[in-house]
Amino acid sequence: GRLPTRMLLLDPKHLIGDGSVALTDEFVGIHGGMGVCYESGIASDLSQSKVDSITRSVLQILQLDMQSMAFVDAMGQPRVSDSISLPATDMAKRDVYEITQVFKLTESGFRWADGVGEENFQRIPAGQPIGFIGSGESQPFAVGYDAHIVFPKIPALWKIGS
Repeated sequence: GRLPTRMLLLDPKHLIGDGSVALTDEFVGIHGGMGVCYESGIASDLSQSKVDSITRSVLQILQLDMQSMAFVDAMGQPRVSDSISLPATDMAKRDVYEITQVFKLTESGFRWADGVGEENFQRIPAGQPIGFIGSGESQPFAVGYDAHIVFPKIPALWKIGS
């Protein structure tokens, strides 16, 4: 895949959790640790190749991006592993995003604008409708800045308040 990741998504104001800690990495962070919330794709894909890919990717993040991990044996001694391949990556080329607004579904309803909501990190130019709120004569939902849609849900997973 694309890892170690080029993308970093920050939520320093805890907007996803309505101002409260909501994600695993945030929970670990407020307790003095370093957390990583890793989006790996389809949760139902538990194939060995997917598990191996995720393992390699997380190790790459920890070792190369954060430079916080040395491989050690059971006695805590540094070691080299021939079974772990960590290619060099230029981490200076990174896209950093910050959550600036969270949209929650209400009883009024919502539908995506044509061609929107089909992929993560989809760029939406300022003023362009992201979707429409309400049914029938719905109101366009747009923001006054260039935005990226993160974590778009398909309608089958929509719940009021989420």
